[in-house]
Amino acid sequence: GMPINWCKENGFAIDEWLLEYDVPTLFIQNKNDPAIHFDDLKDYLFERNVHNHHMVELEGDSHDYDTIPELKRLTEEFIDL
Repeated sequence: GMPINWCKENGFAIDEWLLEYDVPTLFIQNKNDPAIHFDDLKDYLFERNVHNHHMVELEGDSHDYDTIPELKRLTEEFIDL
């Protein structure tokens, strides 16, 4: 999950880093991740004109991503795109 809010709170220039970002990237985000909800991340990336990415929404309301087999499967599928 992308810790957008944490980055901002800790002085990282995430807004600048992601502006026009176009590196092939898989964003896996919990629906209600407290670092940034999935829908908010989707809007955030759109507003910064981020290209060449794929987003996957997982059920969840934490920033825990411990479903390793599922994450592995999603990553492998993304690599095979």
